[in-house]
Amino acid sequence: MSRFAAAFAEPDTDFDEALQPHKVLAQSLGDDGWIEAAENCLLAKFDTMRILGGLPGNLPPLSRQELITRLSELLALWNDGCSYAIDERLFADVLARRRG
Repeated sequence: MSRFAAAFAEPDTDFDEALQPHKVLAQSLGDDGWIEAAENCLLAKFDTMRILGGLPGNLPPLSRQELITRLSELLALWNDGCSYAIDERLFADVLARRRG
């Protein structure tokens, strides 16, 4: 295997961490701080969006890991320019927990 091919065969951990904002920011904020900041961002965005048909209200709460994963993925989409991407399940979960 050439050095060029070997360079691409081994994962670059710095690059992998840069693609996962939760891991990078949680180091300084902690998981709870990151979740709160991400949810605040989500709620601010929610106030500017029009979601027709409402949100699902009869689903069980998301697990902590699923919440982190969905928040990370949605924030990454928004950061990449997909500003109209929504995760109805995530929005409904965050709103239900913040209201209740």
